[in-house]
Amino acid sequence: MSGNKRRSAFGLMITITPLCHERLFFRFRIGRFRGEPAALRVQIAAVPETIRAGEPVRIEAKLTLNGKPVDDAKQVEFELWKEGRLLHDKIKATRQGEGIYGAENVFDEEGTYYVIAHARAKGMHSMPKKKLTVGGRQ
Repeated sequence: MSGNKRRSAFGLMITITPLCHERLFFRFRIGRFRGEPAALRVQIAAVPETIRAGEPVRIEAKLTLNGKPVDDAKQVEFELWKEGRLLHDKIKATRQGEGIYGAENVFDEEGTYYVIAHARAKGMHSMPKKKLTVGGRQ
């Protein structure tokens, strides 16, 4: 047998992604896979890292696919809410380049907030969640 064989498998891949409020998103893919299937990765960051109530903050999402920046996302938006509140705000992000998408926001009150980055690119949807702590005004 030759040691240069390529291994591949034919099968069904099911990706289950939890969405807001206990809904699930199912993604089906049938075909031939070589290695691990590609996954859209999204990292959320706040600039500056120390957030103060009443001051502008830039929320950014860095999108990558197989380690390379994604600059052609169909949609990137941020869903924000304060802990314990039912009302969620959504703000659209704009492309900054190098796979980074961002939007400005001002948090009116100190406390714990959550942000979900909704990113759609290359036929995939990713929704990571991050906890932000907003300090008092200076």
